[in-house]
Amino acid sequence: MRKLCLILIAVCLLVTIGPVGCSGKDGDVKQTSDAPAPVSEDLKPGNDTVFATEKGYYYYSYAENGFRYTDRATGKDMYLCNKPECRHDGNEFCVATNDKYNIERVGMYSGQIFATAIEVTDTQYRYHLLSLALDGSVLNEHVTYLTFEKMGVIPARHIDGSQLYIHRNVAMIPLWLVGDDGTETTQYFGTAIINLETREVTYLDEEPFSTENEKVTDITAHGDYFYYCRKEGKKTVLHRYNIKDGTDETHKLLVGFKGNYVVRDDNTIVYTKTDDKTLCVYHRETGENEEKVILERYQTVHYQDGSSEEKSVAYTASNLKTDGEYIYVKETYLHVFNRELKEIATINMAEDISFEEVTRTENQEEASMSYGRHLYYEDDAVYCVVPDENNNRKEYVFQCAKEVFLSGEPEFTFECTLQW
Repeated sequence: MRKLCLILIAVCLLVTIGPVGCSGKDGDVKQTSDAPAPVSEDLKPGNDTVFATEKGYYYYSYAENGFRYTDRATGKDMYLCNKPECRHDGNEFCVATNDKYNIERVGMYSGQIFATAIEVTDTQYRYHLLSLALDGSVLNEHVTYLTFEKMGVIPARHIDGSQLYIHRNVAMIPLWLVGDDGTETTQYFGTAIINLETREVTYLDEEPFSTENEKVTDITAHGDYFYYCRKEGKKTVLHRYNIKDGTDETHKLLVGFKGNYVVRDDNTIVYTKTDDKTLCVYHRETGENEEKVILERYQTVHYQDGSSEEKSVAYTASNLKTDGEYIYVKETYLHVFNRELKEIATINMAEDISFEEVTRTENQEEASMSYGRHLYYEDDAVYCVVPDENNNRKEYVFQCAKEVFLSGEPEFTFECTLQW
């Protein structure tokens, strides 16, 4: 199988840029050369599935198989295709639902929607990086970064809302393939590095995909670098990839690191260890590690005799996030730390977050406001996405000003309904 894959890579692997060959009256699928050049931006921390702008919210609905947009002013949710007569049924002219592409990772960058997509032909799998105008007018194949014959391996699709990582006009895209019987007993990994401005495609490893390559996980970016994790034996190792010269270095973190980290600045990484119960700091210039904060909070314990006392309770951080200024540690509560890792707010996710009453039609079910809350941070606002407990294809977006949120008593207002 490995010999077949190596032959496949050597003989059949093509990195090409080519026309799609479809056009529509009002919504177009255009050639790569027509794609507008992106303006360099940093990777935006925070939301990786719903992208908020002043006008509305953009997202990809895997259930509806299409790019969608929800208008802030009207609350109207629609396909992101401006062709009035389009049926949005996957036809070749539809910008939002074109069946030519199996959409995987999605992100907003430089005023456009970008997405990775797999095109399946009779003989080939073709990997594209697409760009989509925010007005739904045009869909571009920005670059075709991998093409291989349909033998030996097949793509393992990322349909879990995985984020597309683009930073300073460079995209880092993990590849994952499995045996052609559809099982995951033999897995092939790789990572494409794409320069959006020049459309140059390189790979993190010597081979574009191989059983010898380790899987890339937990990607983020800061400065001129992508950060990512890989397994080395039983250890998880944090890497730093230079997007300018392609060099790669590793950071030696404390035993117990599993990939839960945020980059505070070029010299400082905050991470967890020991079952995610300890916040640690790594200083890159010196190589020094510090166990900085034991994750614990106080809660009132009530006894049968009517007495009570405050007791310290250790907790586990399910994930770390940052908006570039604050670090968010999430468990049942949300703990907010400043850059010096001083806790400045503790929010009970089940009780402290209150929502104003949402007006719905009499045919809509009430959403549960006490579970499944996903928080995202963008600019000066915090967004909370709440699933409807009676409809797994519907979620509600609420917004709170970050200043109010950090007071410890956030009040969210209803923004819109998403049709997943």
